[in-house]
Amino acid sequence: SHTISLGEFEEGWFTASNRILPYPEPIQLTSIQTFMRVGPDSAPPAELLVDDLVVTSSDGISHLVVDFDSPDLWEGLPTSEGEDTGFTITPEPDGLSGLVDGDAGTGIGNISLSRGSNQGIRGIFRRAVDRPIPMIASQVFMDQSSVGLNRPFIIEVQGGFVPVEVIDTVDYFPTLNPLHGPFAIADLNAIVEFIELRGQKKMTPNELFASIHPTDLSEPEVIEAIRGVFRLAHISYRAELLSKTLVDPVAVAGWKGMSVIATIVAAAIVLLAYAVFLAAFSLRTKGASALLLALGGSTRDYWISTVSELLPAIVLGALVGAGTGLAVSSLMVGTMAHTGTGDQLMPPFILQTNWLLPVCTILAAFSIFLAGVINSVRAYREIHIANMAREGFSATSS
Repeated sequence: SHTISLGEFEEGWFTASNRILPYPEPIQLTSIQTFMRVGPDSAPPAELLVDDLVVTSSDGISHLVVDFDSPDLWEGLPTSEGEDTGFTITPEPDGLSGLVDGDAGTGIGNISLSRGSNQGIRGIFRRAVDRPIPMIASQVFMDQSSVGLNRPFIIEVQGGFVPVEVIDTVDYFPTLNPLHGPFAIADLNAIVEFIELRGQKKMTPNELFASIHPTDLSEPEVIEAIRGVFRLAHISYRAELLSKTLVDPVAVAGWKGMSVIATIVAAAIVLLAYAVFLAAFSLRTKGASALLLALGGSTRDYWISTVSELLPAIVLGALVGAGTGLAVSSLMVGTMAHTGTGDQLMPPFILQTNWLLPVCTILAAFSIFLAGVINSVRAYREIHIANMAREGFSATSS
């Protein structure tokens, strides 16, 4: 941002002007400020009336930039006393002619200055939108500051006052530990640009995330190249940080393989046991099936009775198994996600479930169930009542 000084105030209406240096275009007017060497709450109250900001080009033609006939999102700069600078549009007094031909004008800007200031600076600025700068904050920040969601308030950043509002809360954010204190996250550019409206202070960030393009340089060479730009910076390498948070992959490689094999073997045993159960079930109910056929039962009746007897068990078993697995996994992760002193690990552990093997196991169980029912129905159709009557019903049908 650049500051163009228009000199000292005079009593009554007066015209102030200055030359504009060849700044990069396009040039945008962001604020109108006054300055007085006063304390944070000892500035004298005043009322400032402004009208018709005009720019004269090199060919001598005047161009009206701001006529102050409408508010246009102008708002008072926050000060040490909060939002005590007011801005309104009042009717233009009679006899006040515009500086541009044809500009009769209907209003003027009325800036009401109170006792508060921002290092001696007071005035107005123009927002991009009619809302303060949005940010998200931790729940600890919300509890300790007693601010509410979507309720604007003023914060101080390196001596500058910034209007903000909290639009949402979070528990975790990279590099910030919620146990070490409250935190808030906002757009860095928006904060810096607002503070630099004063035109007196140049702000630089105290933390940067940098991505490196693929290069043949080694890690120490990359760090030294970055240090050549930020000489006093502390540099943290992501790969090094991750390596400190992970267990040695060589130590856990065998356990990973064993866990996969154990899971597959357990699933195979479950499926085989269920297949044996269905075969035994078909053999055990052969006499009952013949009795149902003798009483006039159709194939559809047998389908319904078999499915209604077997399906609830497999559905309940799948739900109970999946629920138990999730509960046990959550309990294990919750136990490992804390240090010996009870503090949560950073970054936090997040439970992620790989549903591939459970879903495949459940689908395989349902396939075996369907195959067993079909085989049982086929056997039902092949029952000969006459032969069964001569041989007598099996004792297993009782």
